[in-house]
Amino acid sequence: MRLIPSLHFVTLVLAVACVVFTQNLQAAPESSVTPTPINTKPVNPSTNYEQNQSLESMHISQPPDKDYRYKIKPFETWYADRTVNFSFGYAQGVFDLDEKLEETWTAGIHKTNYNNDDTAQEFGIEFNALNLIGVYGGKKWFCCFSSYYEPYYKASIAAYYDPADALANFINFERYLVRGSIGFENLFRLRRKLRFETSAGVGPQGITLSTQFIYAIPD
Repeated sequence: MRLIPSLHFVTLVLAVACVVFTQNLQAAPESSVTPTPINTKPVNPSTNYEQNQSLESMHISQPPDKDYRYKIKPFETWYADRTVNFSFGYAQGVFDLDEKLEETWTAGIHKTNYNNDDTAQEFGIEFNALNLIGVYGGKKWFCCFSSYYEPYYKASIAAYYDPADALANFINFERYLVRGSIGFENLFRLRRKLRFETSAGVGPQGITLSTQFIYAIPD
């Protein structure tokens, strides 16, 4: 008989709990969040590639190609008007009055004065192993001034003097000769510092041939 009140008490507690749970469930706010749909459409690879190419062309600009070709600036701003030149070369031919065919090494110092009309005056002195002193003066013309290696041709009057003859050298016409030369004024494009020249001379004693390398410094 004692169990009957206990059962009534339990039943009452369960009834109250059900009423409270039902009221809380009705008072809960409805959720306003809507799920985001997922695009399951397959991607076209060609379309994706075209889009990437379009973006690259719009946002990436390639720098212009640089011109690394050698360009010589105008003569007035790039080179000196005058130079002092040191030469070393080889020569063969008839140099003295004995008309003997000889060959020798030569070394000399020269002076070049440039003009504005693609020409230059040049004069100098040379020494050789034959104990003769060579002197010359002439004019050179540039056929391709300020171009690759700057080729030129030169005409000059030259002479080979024997120091033992002293002043008699100057009045002896047999010691003089006419010389023609061709060369490169700007060998290896070093701002006319390195030159190459080959020459042929004709005089009363015979023919002379020579070739020389020249190093020039601004004066």
